[in-house]
Amino acid sequence: SVHFPACPAKDGMTFHLLPMTYRLFSISPNPRPGSFRLLKTSCFIPTVTVILLAAASAAEVATTKDGRSVLLKDDGTWEFIEVVQPARTGLEIPKKSREPDFRNVWWGMSKSQVKKAEKGELVFEKEDMIVHKASLAGLFGNVFYVFHQNRLVKAKYHFTEQRENTNTYIDDYNTLKEHLIHTCGEPTDYETRWNNDMYKEDFEKWGLAVSLGHLTYSADFATETTHITLALSGENAQANLVIEYSPKQQETVEDEKKKSSEIQPAE
Repeated sequence: SVHFPACPAKDGMTFHLLPMTYRLFSISPNPRPGSFRLLKTSCFIPTVTVILLAAASAAEVATTKDGRSVLLKDDGTWEFIEVVQPARTGLEIPKKSREPDFRNVWWGMSKSQVKKAEKGELVFEKEDMIVHKASLAGLFGNVFYVFHQNRLVKAKYHFTEQRENTNTYIDDYNTLKEHLIHTCGEPTDYETRWNNDMYKEDFEKWGLAVSLGHLTYSADFATETTHITLALSGENAQANLVIEYSPKQQETVEDEKKKSSEIQPAE
């Protein structure tokens, strides 16, 4: 591959291929999907034989001269696509050259992109959130995706299985902790906190203590792009086991407003 600027076609839309290769071609100003026309250019570049092979290469993304994005499919057809640009959240455009930030998605994806990527059954949806059925490390529950200005900014697992023996919730917490250690490395921080010592000396009732809010567990993890918090808590005899994920680069509009309010004009 050699990088050089795409040349303007005389009567068509010029495609700037990513990555740039020795293949130059254009489509007519009013094309119909699937039809390509090879054009000659007059730019000073190495001599190139231009060949379009429908099944010879994987799909590529190109941009037209007026800035629209086009998906060039490996079957020789094409279509205009939407490329989501960063909103005011400090998030980068998803980079598919790296592993997904969470499940099969990247931070900053649009709601429609996340819905396409998530294979679990959709159980709830509103403007800034979607919820799907999910499982992790053999435990079942729901996965929440939270959006701000149509950008993915937070995600969470909520494990919903009910346990007759409340100590099993602690076992589930430890199962998830080991899973995160295996996938993310050792925790950056962790805590076991007693808010009420009533059952502290009776290990067999620690699960009950959790469900009453007397005892909580938490552990923090981090990847290159993501903060992760595993937490086990409880209230009113109900245990609550969750894992929360958030991007390291996140900066919400509220944060920006707070910063602005702290800047006072000089007198």
